[in-house]
Amino acid sequence: FSCLVCALSEAKGMIKTMKYSTRLSDAVHILVFIQQSGSSTVSSSDIAVSICTNPSYVRQIMAKLKAAGLLHSSRGQAAPKLGKLPREITRSIFSKKALPGIAV
Repeated sequence: FSCLVCALSEAKGMIKTMKYSTRLSDAVHILVFIQQSGSSTVSSSDIAVSICTNPSYVRQIMAKLKAAGLLHSSRGQAAPKLGKLPREITRSIFSKKALPGIAV
């Protein structure tokens, strides 16, 4: 298993499956992961391992973040950057209007 959380979640009877959306927390996780990576390359696969999901899902969330101006990325390049300074990314940015399909 690529991470302990994935291993635990797959253990039968240990953790019940919860039915709630994680899109918002995943979006925040992606932004923090990219910021913490500094200038190194970061692929959707790298991020997916840290969230315990698949790279396709990460790319979907990243596309929404890019459309909202929170992320800069280029197709085929594993070098995403924040579209705003970290101190400019506030809770109000994560509204339904600004991030449809992510915010709750």
